[in-house]
Amino acid sequence: MRPSDILELTDVNERVRRMSRRLIPLCQGEGLLARSAGVQSFFALNLLRGEISNGSFRQYFSNSSGDTWPLARRGLTGSSVAAMFQAALALFPTGEPSLDRAKRLAQLADVDVPLLAALGSRLVEVDAEIVDAMSRLLAAHKDEFAFIDRYPNGFKALSFPVPIDLAELSVDDPFRLITAAFASLHDKGGPRGPIERRFLDVFLLADEVSVAGFESYLFTHAADRHIDALGALRGLALDDTAALLDAAIAMVPGTLADDTVPRRVQLASLPAASRATLELLTRDFQAHRLPLAVALARYVSAHLSVFAA
Repeated sequence: MRPSDILELTDVNERVRRMSRRLIPLCQGEGLLARSAGVQSFFALNLLRGEISNGSFRQYFSNSSGDTWPLARRGLTGSSVAAMFQAALALFPTGEPSLDRAKRLAQLADVDVPLLAALGSRLVEVDAEIVDAMSRLLAAHKDEFAFIDRYPNGFKALSFPVPIDLAELSVDDPFRLITAAFASLHDKGGPRGPIERRFLDVFLLADEVSVAGFESYLFTHAADRHIDALGALRGLALDDTAALLDAAIAMVPGTLADDTVPRRVQLASLPAASRATLELLTRDFQAHRLPLAVALARYVSAHLSVFAA
């Protein structure tokens, strides 16, 4: 769906969701720096929503997403949520978080964690108001989003559900093929057997680490199947990528829990040095993005009858 078509959608949530999906592979990391002010603020609010709904303000400020808080604050200007967000910023020792992640992690040690958590919970409750702020950004800066048409590919760059015949796609366009396969699973309500399950384990790992990093992946429900993802990577002969996941798992003291709640407790006690190592592992993983996509595309092609059924 073209940006102009997305902007014409009458459902605010659908409009924001589809535009967010299209922006993810285009604005991650340094890609955000190349975007216009309106796009930056919109995507920063998307990052804020994702981190808060998936974890907490602590997760948001611990991750690289927290580097974008000035853009998120700008995007909330004039909304009723602005004061709540500013209250969270004011909890930091200097009155606002550092833009340097390592320094921000050190600052978090002196933040009132229960109050920060309470503010995060309140922000989740008023998520609709953040969506409204994002919708207003789309309307006010609609011409700035036209650049998306130049970049049709990415792990989740295609808005789903995608009405595409998988048989018409080729491994020569791996991102489009695996995104369509993911959309197909989404439409079917999830994987129906081990072949689709292996694909999904790797796809969700790749998507989360590509967008938000290893720490974010380990924090999410997708990492409940980290052992399966590791086996699937090795089955695809992606030994270098598997080694990176193995190294990321080893950063967590003890045996990494395969249940989300205890694993988040483990992650909360990670020292700054381990978080920094996870960041380095993330960069190495992202450098393997294309060969990983190609391997997944070949896997889908080899099992096309399963995915297309």
